[in-house]
Amino acid sequence: MSQNDQPTTENPLLDLSGVPRFAEISAGQVEQALDAALVTSRAKIAAIETQCPTASWTSVASELQDIEEYVERVWAP
Repeated sequence: MSQNDQPTTENPLLDLSGVPRFAEISAGQVEQALDAALVTSRAKIAAIETQCPTASWTSVASELQDIEEYVERVWAP
């Protein structure tokens, strides 16, 4: 298995449970981690869109901020 095919559970960029595991991060994991983060983020945005009739600015802005922070943490731990 190449590092790009590494399961997301083993990719240190996707482990947001604590301090980034910098020593375990390789360049080959970046694309896989970003792809996974974008898939997750797009799904969350789609869920927000389905709530549009009942959503408020506060709830939408808060959820969008959470998505942004997630992608930022994966991209720049």
